[in-house]
Amino acid sequence: MTMKPPIDLHQLFETHGVFVSRLARAMVADEHAAEDLALETWAAVVHRPPVGVRNVRAWLATILQRRVGDHRRRTRKNFGMDSAEFAESSAGAMTSAAADEVAQQLEVEHMLQAAVRALDEPYRSTIYLRFHESLPP
Repeated sequence: MTMKPPIDLHQLFETHGVFVSRLARAMVADEHAAEDLALETWAAVVHRPPVGVRNVRAWLATILQRRVGDHRRRTRKNFGMDSAEFAESSAGAMTSAAADEVAQQLEVEHMLQAAVRALDEPYRSTIYLRFHESLPP
């Protein structure tokens, strides 16, 4: 049985750090809370690095989403709100600037996916495996 080399956490952060930060800012309105949540996500990654993860971004997004849920529960508890009150108070949490940034990022990703799909083989598979599946060069 071959052992996989240990994950390079520095490389993981270099590759996906901006993604986690932007996603956190899109998920919570408070910039400082978003920064804290991104840091909590990376702390979780250091504590439990990915093993056998095929889609690193989806894995990171799941960790962040759980941290956001924890943050919302803490906030709701600290302000003594029930779920309906909290949902109503945070309904407009995503600022229009953050929503515009997310929409713009999705459009760029859509154009990039179309460009990769238009490539001939073996270039299409190579680009996909390198950047989507995070395989080494």
